[in-house]
Amino acid sequence: MQDEYELARAFITDRRNNLTATSKLTGISIPTLNRYRANPDKLVRGSRVSKTSIHKLAQLQLENNPAVKWKKDFQKPKKKRTAENLVGKRFGYLTVIGKAGEVNSRGQEQWICQCDCGKRVLEPRDPLVFGQVISCGHIRQQRKLNDRFPAHNKTGLRNISVVTRNGKEVYLVRVKYNGKQHSHYAHSIQEALKSRRELRAKWWPNYKDNNDDMI
Repeated sequence: MQDEYELARAFITDRRNNLTATSKLTGISIPTLNRYRANPDKLVRGSRVSKTSIHKLAQLQLENNPAVKWKKDFQKPKKKRTAENLVGKRFGYLTVIGKAGEVNSRGQEQWICQCDCGKRVLEPRDPLVFGQVISCGHIRQQRKLNDRFPAHNKTGLRNISVVTRNGKEVYLVRVKYNGKQHSHYAHSIQEALKSRRELRAKWWPNYKDNNDDMI
């Protein structure tokens, strides 16, 4: 007949036995049980392991107690992966208004985006989230040759950028003159363009509005 030390080693090395449940039944801490499982050779006669712990583990092995077997009750609940919802979010000129229900050639889910210019386009998530796409394409068409913009400017318009304010994305209009900066927040691109014209007219000497909405 096996002695209690052999039974304890057999129990602790059986990966089907749940250490959390074992700890609750025996009073042995989980770190201690983990050490026993990592080095079961410690469970031998003459070791420093208490005889009480050996006895409890041996009893569980003899009883084959189903309470210590892996069950859903003892397993960590798996986090459910929720699908990301982009509806209502703004990315530059684009506002996501719904799912397209189709994928592109790379298997990426498409989103229906409404551009501030009125055009609708389909775009996948990554180019939107990472700032690779900010409009339906009208910005590229309306930029003048050799007209450079700061790398961080996602609107494609001078003096207008997209910032987060009170948890919402808004347009920040900034006009600088003589070392001083004058700014205004706007909630639409049309409002931002109007504010920019007003700030330029107020602070820039000899400013003339020559239909500069797209520069």
